[in-house]
Amino acid sequence: MMKLCLNKILLACVALVVAGLPMVAVAQSNIEVFGQNRIQERKFEWKFFDTRHFRVYHYDKAGRQLGRYVAEEAEFDISIIERKLGGQFPQRFNIILYNSYDEYRQSNVGLKEESPTLGNTKAGSLKIVDDKLVVYFTGAHADLRRQIRSGMATVVMQRMIFGESFKKMVKNALLLNLPQWVTEGYIAFLVDGWDEKSNSEWKGILDARPKTGFYELAEQYPELAGKAFWKFVSTQYSNNTVKSLLYSMQQKTSLNKAMKEKSNLDMKVTKAYDSCISFYKGAYRLDALHQQKPDSSSGVIALKVPKANRVLRSIKVSPGATEVS
Repeated sequence: MMKLCLNKILLACVALVVAGLPMVAVAQSNIEVFGQNRIQERKFEWKFFDTRHFRVYHYDKAGRQLGRYVAEEAEFDISIIERKLGGQFPQRFNIILYNSYDEYRQSNVGLKEESPTLGNTKAGSLKIVDDKLVVYFTGAHADLRRQIRSGMATVVMQRMIFGESFKKMVKNALLLNLPQWVTEGYIAFLVDGWDEKSNSEWKGILDARPKTGFYELAEQYPELAGKAFWKFVSTQYSNNTVKSLLYSMQQKTSLNKAMKEKSNLDMKVTKAYDSCISFYKGAYRLDALHQQKPDSSSGVIALKVPKANRVLRSIKVSPGATEVS
């Protein structure tokens, strides 16, 4: 484990650290392009926690507490992510933690490489640049942990499918021509599972657009559609099939070829799309048959209004649902 050489190092930008070397304070000029630097409203005094797999950068007193939380949660979750994906995490990875979204937006890390999926990200998403995962605190620890788990899962998955280096990832991603829903959906499924919120949103989309196919829905809702697809594969086949399909995607040059493998789905990608939609529509029809509609005739309670045209507010029902006030 590397030791901190200086107690405080004043940086105008994020420090870039190469794992395995003593800590070196480096200005951000080596990752910036002239004219692309963001305006920073404050200066950050960066410190870090070292764990077995991570170096977590933080600043000020509040950031120190968050940094300790991030370091502990990241180490705790790494074995779970590796086991679920069947891949290995890098021996050393940097996590850069910001105390808020506004301060995160001042980061110049990876600015010259930004794309719709790297940098300029909306609140609640994450940014991965080379060996650095950039996260921020939204006020909810659960959301911060989700950013960490999503980032770790993304790194492991990229290493499995695209290769070791970032440049190789981009090159192989273009060769594989994988749609966005494949990776985003799987990461979301791995981190969140198929929860009630996802199920309700997906059902609402299918009800509102009954004639729309999976391909079009995945173009508009890549994360949700992808999560639904991986849930379909996991339920109709197995978790091993999910891993096998991911491995085949690494070996093949297209998603279609991977799906046609007999050890995977044994069908063309278009048929897999249709099967996914049919699976959910059938499940939702079955749920509807078992749902009981409330009896409105016996469930209505009359309330006395003291004065005409008076508006009642803050109506409360008793725990036994027998009285209303």
